[in-house]
Amino acid sequence: MIFFFISGLGHGQFPNRFLTVQEMTQDLDSLLSTLDAAHPDPTAYCGEDAWRRAKTLAMEQIQSPMSTAAFGWVLSEMLGALQDSHTQLNYGSYWRKHLNQGGRVLPIRKRGKWVVKAPLAGLNPGDSLVSINGWTIDQIDLISTTFAMTEGQSVVSEIRMTDALFSLIIAPFVIQNKDSAVILFQNLNGNMERKTVATMGLKQWEAYVKKQDTDKEKAHFEMVQGIGILTIPSFAPKRFGQQHRTIQRAFRKIKNQNTDSLVIDLRNNAGGLSTEVEYLYSYLDPQGHNTPHNIISKSSRLAQTRYPLLNKKWIQKSILHLFKKQENIYNYVLLRSQPIGKQDTVYFHQHFKQRRNVFQGSLILWVNGLSASAAVDFTHAVRQNHRGEIWGEPIMGGMKGTFGNTTAMTLPNSQLQIQISTIRYNYDASWQYDPIPISPDVPIEITRGDLIKEHDVFKEVLKKRSNLRTP
Repeated sequence: MIFFFISGLGHGQFPNRFLTVQEMTQDLDSLLSTLDAAHPDPTAYCGEDAWRRAKTLAMEQIQSPMSTAAFGWVLSEMLGALQDSHTQLNYGSYWRKHLNQGGRVLPIRKRGKWVVKAPLAGLNPGDSLVSINGWTIDQIDLISTTFAMTEGQSVVSEIRMTDALFSLIIAPFVIQNKDSAVILFQNLNGNMERKTVATMGLKQWEAYVKKQDTDKEKAHFEMVQGIGILTIPSFAPKRFGQQHRTIQRAFRKIKNQNTDSLVIDLRNNAGGLSTEVEYLYSYLDPQGHNTPHNIISKSSRLAQTRYPLLNKKWIQKSILHLFKKQENIYNYVLLRSQPIGKQDTVYFHQHFKQRRNVFQGSLILWVNGLSASAAVDFTHAVRQNHRGEIWGEPIMGGMKGTFGNTTAMTLPNSQLQIQISTIRYNYDASWQYDPIPISPDVPIEITRGDLIKEHDVFKEVLKKRSNLRTP
C-alpha cells in the first residue's frame, strides 16, 4: 500500500527535516535489534515468513531521503505485520514532534466519513467528509490504517483506530505547517460545502487542551431508571485512589438501593494494569478472578529502563524475601532479577476478593473496537465466567492472551519513539494465541442519524430492554 504514495513522501513532513538513507538504516537496525532482544514472542501472530517480508519491505522503502513523518509511516507498516497492538509508534510523541517543529493541527473526530465532533473546523455531527486540502478522506484513511496497530485479526478495531488517528495523520501529511485547511464536505441537507478553517500551532493547541473537560477521563457512576452505570475510562487512571473510591461508593450505593441491574462501560478503555481488572471484577464475583494465568518475559536492557530502582540487587532480594505472598509484585521482581537475555515464565494463582458489597445481580458490559489490553482482560473474565452479557462491537483481543509491559525506546536519528512489548500475557496454559477478537452477545450499531441527534445509542438500547436479567 505504501508505494501508492511513495513518490509523494515529501508532502508529509515535519517542517525542514529530512532523513538520509544512512540515518534511517541506523534507526531501523536499532529498532530491529531491540525488538529481538526485548520482545518475548514477536511472531506469535504473524509467523516468521510474514515478519521477514515486512522487514525486507521496510529496508527497500528507505533507499532515498524522506521526511521524519514518512519514515514513521514505513516503521508503522512494518510493525503492523506483528499484529501486536502494544508494539507501535508512540502516537503522542509523533504528534508532539510535529508541533514542536512548527507543524499545525486541526482536531476532527469522525466515524467512517461522518463527523462526530469538529467544532474548530466548523462542522456539525453527521456532516460527511469528502476531502481536506485536496486529499480525499479515502487517501487519508489509507495512511491512517497503516498507523493503526491492532491485535490479531481485529478488523473492527482497525476501523476504529483508523478513525481515532485521523487528526494525527492529517497534521503532518495534509496540513503540515499551513495556517489554514480547505475542507470539502456534504452537509446535513445533502449539499456540498467548502470551508477554509484556521489550524493551530503548539501554543494554541496547548491552550485548547487546557480547556477540555478532564473529568471525562475519570471513572464515574450514575443511576438511569433504576439501573447503575459505572464508567471506567482506563485501568491506568492518573489517580488510582480516586478511581477506587468511585468504585467503592458505586457498589455501596448499588447495595443500599437494592439495585439488581448494573452496566459497566469499558468503551474506549485502552487498558492498564491487570491488578485493576482483578480489583473491579472482585465486586462482581465472591470468588474473584485471576488474570493472567501466566506471563512469559524476556530480560532485556530495554525492560530494565522501567522502574530502574528495581535493578538494584539488594532491592530485588528484599522484595523477594518480604513479599512472597503477594504474587504480583513478587513475580514481577523475580522476572526482573533474571540475567539479560534469559526468558522465563511465572504463574499466577491468587484471586482478589471483596468482603462486602459484592454485586451478584444482572451485569451488562459495554465495549467497542477501542476496548483493548486490560479491557480485553476484563471482557475475557466476564465471558469465561458467564458473568453477564457483552454489548457493543468486537474488541481488540481474543480469548487466549495478549502482550504487555510496553517500554519505550527512542531512535537515535529520527528521535521517533517506539513502544515495545516485553512480556507475553496468557489467559491459560495452551501457549496459543487466538487472533479472533471477542465478539459481543448483543451487537450495537451507530448510524449517521444517531450522530446527528448526538444520542448515546447504548443508553437508548438499554432503555428499550424490558428484562435485564442475565440469561
